[in-house]
Amino acid sequence: MNTTPDYRLEGFEPTDDDVAEDFSFVTLYDDSLVAVAEHHSSDGRDTYLVLYDNSAQWGAPGTPAYIAMHVKREVGQRSFRFDSTPVALVPLAQRWLIERGCPAEAIEVSHANSPKPKDELTQQLEERLKSSGNRYEVLDHNTYNPGRFDFGTETWVLVHDSHLDSAEQPYRVFLEEVSADLSGYTVREGAFADEDAAEEWLWNRDTPLPRPVEATRGTTHRAQAALARSTTEIPAATVPAPGPAQATEGKSSRRSR
Repeated sequence: MNTTPDYRLEGFEPTDDDVAEDFSFVTLYDDSLVAVAEHHSSDGRDTYLVLYDNSAQWGAPGTPAYIAMHVKREVGQRSFRFDSTPVALVPLAQRWLIERGCPAEAIEVSHANSPKPKDELTQQLEERLKSSGNRYEVLDHNTYNPGRFDFGTETWVLVHDSHLDSAEQPYRVFLEEVSADLSGYTVREGAFADEDAAEEWLWNRDTPLPRPVEATRGTTHRAQAALARSTTEIPAATVPAPGPAQATEGKSSRRSR
C-alpha cells in the first residue's frame, strides 16, 4: 500500500533543474513522510501539505518533526515548482500555508492517527497560532522525541509577540507535550519580559511556566464580574415581611444568591 504523500504531480515536470534537485532532496525519504493535513485547490494549481517526518527523531537533536509544503503547478505547461520549510508545531505550519494562499478552514488536521488536543485551552492556543499572521517571530525551537513507548514527546517554540496586549511580556514560550501513548497532547503558553528570562526557564524548569499577565488579568476581571453579579438588590415585593424588631426600618436588604 502506498502511504507516501499525495503531491499530485503525475504528468508534471519541475520548472528547472534547481526545482528538480530541491524537490528530490526534500522527498528523498518520503516513505517517512505522513500528510497530517492537506488541501488541493479545485483548479488543480495548488497543493498545500503539513507533513509529519517520522525520520526526524533520528536526525540532529531538536530537529522539527513537521514540514510545510506548497506545490504550485502551471497546468497549461504541465510544470511545477514548490516551497517548503521545517516547522516545529502544526499550527505554525498551517500559518505558513495560509500566508501562501491556503484557505484557513481547509488545512485542518485530518489524519486519523494524529494525537488529539486534550482540552479547550490547547485548541484556543493552536487557533491563535494558526491565525496569527506576522504577530509571532520565531526565535528558537526544540523538539524532543526519545523514540520510546514509555515517554511522549515535547516541543517548545520561543517567539517574540508584537501584539500590544503582550507589551509587558513580549517573549512567549509555547510548550506542547504529547502523551506517551501518542493519543493526545496539551499546549501551554508562558510569558517573559525578556529573551534571557525565557531561555533560563527553558534550561532550568525550576518553576511552573509563567502565565501571561493579560491572562491573569482576564481571570481577575471575570472573577470580579462574577462577584458583582452575585450581589443584587432584591425587589421590595420579594422581601419577607419584617419581624417585630424590623417593622419600623422600612429598608430593602441585600443578600448573596
